[in-house]
Amino acid sequence: MKNRSAHSVTSLTRKILPICLFSGLILNLNGCVSVPMLDEKRAQQQDRYVQPVQSIAKAPITRPQTNKSSTLYLNDKPQIKQEIEAQYREVTKPEPHTNLWATFSGSFDLVYANEGHFEHSVSYYKKRQKHLIEVSKRAKPYLYYIVEEVKARNMPLEIALLPMVESGFKAHAKSHAQALGLWQFMPATGKSLGLENNWWYDGRRDVVKSTEAALTYLQRHYDNTQDWLLALASYNAGYGNVLKAIKRYQAQNAKTETMPSFWQISPYLPRETQNYVPALLSIAYLIEHNTKYDIAIEPIANQPFFDVIELNHQISLSAVAANTKISADLLAKLNPAYVRQATPPQGPHHILLPIEKQSLFNQAYRQNAQSFEVHWQRHRIQNGDYLGKIASHYGTSVNAIKKLNRMNSNFLRVGQTLLIPIVSDNSSLIATNKSNPLKTLQPSASAPAAPMPVKSEAQKHNKPSSSPSIQEKIIYQVKSGDTLSEIAQQNGVEIQQLREWNRLAKNAPLHIGQTIVMDKAAMQNQQLIHQVKSGETLSEIALAHGIEVKQIMAWNQLSSAKNIRPHQELRIWLGPKMSKHQQYIVRNGDNLWAIAKEFELSVEGLAQYNQMTLKTLLQPGQVIKIPFNTI
Repeated sequence: MKNRSAHSVTSLTRKILPICLFSGLILNLNGCVSVPMLDEKRAQQQDRYVQPVQSIAKAPITRPQTNKSSTLYLNDKPQIKQEIEAQYREVTKPEPHTNLWATFSGSFDLVYANEGHFEHSVSYYKKRQKHLIEVSKRAKPYLYYIVEEVKARNMPLEIALLPMVESGFKAHAKSHAQALGLWQFMPATGKSLGLENNWWYDGRRDVVKSTEAALTYLQRHYDNTQDWLLALASYNAGYGNVLKAIKRYQAQNAKTETMPSFWQISPYLPRETQNYVPALLSIAYLIEHNTKYDIAIEPIANQPFFDVIELNHQISLSAVAANTKISADLLAKLNPAYVRQATPPQGPHHILLPIEKQSLFNQAYRQNAQSFEVHWQRHRIQNGDYLGKIASHYGTSVNAIKKLNRMNSNFLRVGQTLLIPIVSDNSSLIATNKSNPLKTLQPSASAPAAPMPVKSEAQKHNKPSSSPSIQEKIIYQVKSGDTLSEIAQQNGVEIQQLREWNRLAKNAPLHIGQTIVMDKAAMQNQQLIHQVKSGETLSEIALAHGIEVKQIMAWNQLSSAKNIRPHQELRIWLGPKMSKHQQYIVRNGDNLWAIAKEFELSVEGLAQYNQMTLKTLLQPGQVIKIPFNTI
């Protein structure tokens, strides 16, 4: 019985073994020509935790659909070879992404390596999708350039999104601590990184220079810690504070040879820094998964937005805008580092222009280089100066001065410096080398401001043959008891101006009902519209604005102080010669100390004037009274 069983097993083995060997051979050969489908996401996640100095990602190869038979035979090995080669030839390369955001997919190594640590921050930003959308719109001119710079340094791609956290991609952003630009550099940090700062230019706002400095600064911190999250924390809090946090952590935990992680030392860091790193990771996560969370971020073209134009001479930015048909707003966004409406007198320096405008700029400059020259000088404000007086002395207009200096009101401060546009016929301030317009001699940035030219006595008393051109008129109707002196004082203008505008002789009498015309642009003031509240009186309104009741009545042609009604709109004019103070609207990040410093006031006096204490917290939109007299 035993021998029979053994014989059966042996016989069965002899029959089955050739079949198994044959089948295995077929399977092996088929395995040689088949290309397995990879789980791309899993493969990426496995590779993300390893950060080599330089890695080359290889896309998985998928087998294309063809009309050829997928059956391969053992006796057809040449065909196998040909089919394999054909498969590789027929794999079509994917078209490059046209949307820059799409290129981030699967590229955020720090996000995947730190999953599970920043969910609370993701929840925070998921509720603020409108903010992410607005920031994505503001990133449009800058993001491609920053991404390319980050890639060139082989840094984590999340760093390209750091301006979202720092400044919200506002190139002119300024914090309450005086940090500036896309990357929010403090003055001392910017200086240590070689960013210039002078009367003409602040490198902390230079898109190109500040990006270069920021990446260098981050790389320096990474070299100290060999950890990108700790490098980011150092960028925000300073390397010294990170070291203190590490020491505090190690004092309470067993010391190891490895550097503790950001998450381990986070409780010992400043509160802002504890939220800073998770904010960047959560924004990167939501940007990559914007479709999943229905966040309609602004598409950005996957191509350069601007060109860098290198210059070795001074040019007018207003002339650049006019000659290239670029809006002043876009030109300012691309060139926020220039504090004035011109590049500095001494080069080299550069300007950024939309890439499609470079040829237009080059053509315009070749045809007429002199049209880009700067024609203005500086004027330092002295006691008694006002815009109308300055414009008259220099032979220009109030609007031209305000536009050149980006002024929203006519308010001036003693010691302040204004740029005064000079008409081309009086351009003796600029000596031009006719043979080479690039070698234009400009007044030195360090030269003292030019004194105001003084008119001769004959010029002062000559009456104009016709009334000067007034772009926007203010009409005042003379009332009983009015004098020209009082009208001038109430409206912040000079008596001589009133005479010139209205062709009045020096001793000409006024008549009740007579119309007096004034130039709104020459009135040194701040115009407000006040909506009357229920139960409010003119006395209360006047007291709140530091003016007199009769001024409000004159400006709004009111016959009686009682003749006002709820919701009525009253025009209010604030100025040094008309009111005790002007109004300031509080912005994000403002505090009493910063406001007092900006207007050269004592913080104690400013608080007392507004019936506040030094501990009062200001709210955005709140109105602060700024007295004209120093306190």
